[in-house]
Amino acid sequence: MQPDHTDRAAGLDYIGADAEHTFTLSDDFIDSILALIEAEDATGLRAAIEPLAAPDQGELLDRLNSDARAWLTHALSDADAFDSEVLPELSPEAMEDVVEALGAE
Repeated sequence: MQPDHTDRAAGLDYIGADAEHTFTLSDDFIDSILALIEAEDATGLRAAIEPLAAPDQGELLDRLNSDARAWLTHALSDADAFDSEVLPELSPEAMEDVVEALGAE
């Protein structure tokens, strides 16, 4: 029997097989991030993202649309909370959006 490896606080869901421990961000977590972006709640956004490791932050940025990525990048960089270790985790499209958002400051 597979153990329940869901960490709701960090928004991670276990999706791997018994021999492979793979995690991904839950759809509920992504929805909560989108709601914070829509509400322009930069403080809440930083609090939700701070516990995520760089690969998870990269996944989050990859799963957002271009406008949401730019807003999130600005919110993090304005508070000196953008982790540059996220950059190598990004898809080429997300990387372009993030670099553009960081350069627009």
